[in-house]
Amino acid sequence: MIASYHRLRTPQSYDTAVTRLENSGVDCVDGVKFASIFNRLQSYHVCQPGLPPCIAHDLFEGVVAYDVPLFLRHLIRHKYTTYDSLNAQLETIRLSGSDAKVRPPALPKKFDHLTGSASQNWFFLRIIQILMFGCVDVSDEVYQALLLLREVVEHVTAPSISHGQVAYMAYLHFAVMPL
Repeated sequence: MIASYHRLRTPQSYDTAVTRLENSGVDCVDGVKFASIFNRLQSYHVCQPGLPPCIAHDLFEGVVAYDVPLFLRHLIRHKYTTYDSLNAQLETIRLSGSDAKVRPPALPKKFDHLTGSASQNWFFLRIIQILMFGCVDVSDEVYQALLLLREVVEHVTAPSISHGQVAYMAYLHFAVMPL
């Protein structure tokens, strides 16, 4: 059976989660924390297809959360680092400002996705290059793919981007996924 975090949320599954949430007294059911006020609008539901993507769920709790562990497994298998080394660095790295509030959780030895929040996963992706500094072969294609993901995320999350950066993102897209 597919785990609940792999299923697409539908209006029906959302409403079921809200009902379970209201009847259980817990804070969250299947990622739903409350009934959205927007669902009171006629002909609208927050889970209807065709709505704009959610960067937190789609990117940081989706692509980043599931792809980064694939990169890490490769880097660990090639003995560039270990889970223990990464966890020790995550635990001891000095953080300040808003970063101090989003320290990612420790990485288990076997995992299929990052378990942190969207902001924790985003922070982990931002510092992965620092964590790997000096211990990875920078020409490793998988490491380069990880850095490419990091670069794409930086452009996507930028407060604003220039026309040149939009063109560069198109170039990256076609460089990675040629026609």
